[in-house]
Amino acid sequence: MAFYSVFGISIFWMSLIASIILYAVKRKWHPIMYLIAISFYIFSVGFVIDVFDLKKNGILITLAISSIIMIGIGYYLSTKIIDNKKMDNKGEFFPVKKTAPVSRKTRKGKGGKS
Repeated sequence: MAFYSVFGISIFWMSLIASIILYAVKRKWHPIMYLIAISFYIFSVGFVIDVFDLKKNGILITLAISSIIMIGIGYYLSTKIIDNKKMDNKGEFFPVKKTAPVSRKTRKGKGGKS
């Protein structure tokens, strides 16, 4: 099916134009990264469907497996990133300063009841 190559190229150009517009308006990179990820996902799933000449059930299984993989990768990366960073009021991340653990003796000596 030659439909998926045309579909993939059109998705690429639409996401490229949309990313240029989003960057010009918002001056932020994360919307562009979302568009790149979405267009890559659509193009790669369409490529797999086209190469293996899948029918209805094969397409549904491919979409289900790829979405489970993407959800797993997203969950893993979000826990990995969120554990090391905190978010400020503007929605921007900044690194957390790691401090040494405080012992109970130290806490009592600093104004605590003994």
